[in-house]
Amino acid sequence: MERPGFGVRGSGFGLEKTGFRPRKIVVAVGLLCAAANTAAGLPTWSFDSGTEGWVAPLGGSLVAEDGKLVFRGDLAASNPLAIAVSDFGALAGARRLSARLRSNGLPGLSLGLEERDGSSYVHEAALVAGDWRQLSLSLSEFRLDEEGEGLAGRDENGRLDLEQVHHLVLVLSGAGEVELSIDEIAFEGEKSGPAGERSFRMGFTPFPFEFSLEAVEETYGRIREHGDLDVHHLDEGVPWPEALEGGLSPGAQRDLEFRVAHLSGNRRVFVAVTPIADSRDGLAKYRGDSPNMERPDGWEGKDFDDPDAIRAYTNFCRAIVERFHPDYLAYGIEVNLLAEKNRDAYSRLGTMAREVYRTLKEERPDLPVFLTFGHSGAAGEDFSAIRELLPYSDLVAVSTYPTREDALSDRWLASVRALAPEKPFAIAETGFIAEDLTILGHTQPGNEAGQAEYVSRLLQRADEQRAEFVVWFVPRDYDRLWAQWESLGAPNELAKIWRDTGLWDGEGRPRAGSQVWDSWLSRPPR
Repeated sequence: MERPGFGVRGSGFGLEKTGFRPRKIVVAVGLLCAAANTAAGLPTWSFDSGTEGWVAPLGGSLVAEDGKLVFRGDLAASNPLAIAVSDFGALAGARRLSARLRSNGLPGLSLGLEERDGSSYVHEAALVAGDWRQLSLSLSEFRLDEEGEGLAGRDENGRLDLEQVHHLVLVLSGAGEVELSIDEIAFEGEKSGPAGERSFRMGFTPFPFEFSLEAVEETYGRIREHGDLDVHHLDEGVPWPEALEGGLSPGAQRDLEFRVAHLSGNRRVFVAVTPIADSRDGLAKYRGDSPNMERPDGWEGKDFDDPDAIRAYTNFCRAIVERFHPDYLAYGIEVNLLAEKNRDAYSRLGTMAREVYRTLKEERPDLPVFLTFGHSGAAGEDFSAIRELLPYSDLVAVSTYPTREDALSDRWLASVRALAPEKPFAIAETGFIAEDLTILGHTQPGNEAGQAEYVSRLLQRADEQRAEFVVWFVPRDYDRLWAQWESLGAPNELAKIWRDTGLWDGEGRPRAGSQVWDSWLSRPPR
């Protein structure tokens, strides 16, 4: 669909020159700073005394109702509706834009800041039908709208210039009758304390940076200090024969005891287990004295729909619940990746998922039981496999390791979230390289600044989607672990993908991304 611009003639507000062309179609809402109250010299609107200078020159209606601004309009003809005024007051010192909004079911939201030279800077967000949503957007995360017409696609100095901003625009996607309510909206400066709240808990897996007890203990200490969610990710196989009889192998028993002993005791717990092999191509291997051993006699040819496999895996999940008392239980990890490698096995996994989910929910109706799904955010991503198993998942929980381009796209997170907007959302694992990655003859550029940008966008998007939790997989780069693997023989080349994704580098020095992470951690969870 062609994107209409906001070069609206005859409005009386000079909009014919703005050129702001949002990617989504189209209710634009602008503000008049001169009519706003100010806090520390920055504009804020609470609508306790009316519409406070907001106007709708091209149709629709604006009214103040119970201290809220309510815009109503009809997009049935696919014509833009603009509520816009010009000439902002001073924004010196502004760092964030906060807003509390509610829509009648339009998931896409774009916010634009337009400069006097005609260039526009845009930020994407999302609303959930009927729910109030608190947004807190860093102005540094607004990106130049390079698809605009005329001056909108370029900028005289290549950066957002607050002294030049004279329009603020909110854009809702959709068609038909639309309604947008705004409770409060404000520009904010730096704060000495927590900047608002966050919807999600934050955690890391205890993945160590080398093979040593000291490294393991240091890792546990680090993730306690920099998170408020205990996370355990068990992708090491299943003790199949022992679990069938209601027990555990000695190796699995020792591992679980060690992990439980390191629970903080005063925070929420998320545990992820899986019946799928770590190669994501079939039934998981055996968790014996070591992780991912070959399955023992009698188990080599079994598949997901085998009654013994279903019973054993159900018992294993019960053992996890009994020991960890988790607040969140994932009983399958990146399950849709199995469909890419073995479609027949994925169909059989559906049989296991149905039975395991039903049993666990009957026994623990208040425990969120779910699957995690791989999500790239790439154009053309196929969600059919995810849709098949969503009925057996209480959450839409994703494992996401996108490229920078995909992470900056409108699709990322929002597209998979939209598959089941009625279910809670979570980011079960993620990461982003902070150094160049060379693998299989291909080099993917990476640097510390790019990682920090990703962390900022990740957490902002997670908050917009009201995520339950966010898990960063690797706390510290595992250069030392990689060297140990090399000394033991050729390591798995694919393990390089995560080696340099830590928020602390290989020597334990904090990266810029860790500061972004900690700034969000300082906010109290809602």
